[in-house]
Amino acid sequence: MGNHSVGRVFHTAFCVIADDIDSMPKDELLKLLDMCGEQYRGSDAEFDDYTNPDYPLGRALIKIFNPDIGVVPNDDDDVESEKWWDKHYYSVYRPFRERYEFC
Repeated sequence: MGNHSVGRVFHTAFCVIADDIDSMPKDELLKLLDMCGEQYRGSDAEFDDYTNPDYPLGRALIKIFNPDIGVVPNDDDDVESEKWWDKHYYSVYRPFRERYEFC
């Protein structure tokens, strides 16, 4: 069972800037991400759904790690949706977790 407090720290930090994420430069978003992440390096972090694009953290992660991923396909298209989520895992979520060596 992971540490949900870590996820809440990231979630809270990115909720504060939610309205500005789309207009912020990638390097500024990365600074905020690093400010949150470095203090929890190597921890057993849990993020629940906060890394999904419906949440500010998820939007920021996409902008930082793979801004060309596009939007989540309509849920009615299971094949395309599954491909998108696989791409999200390998090009956004996994690099995020690896950056801070989360377990």
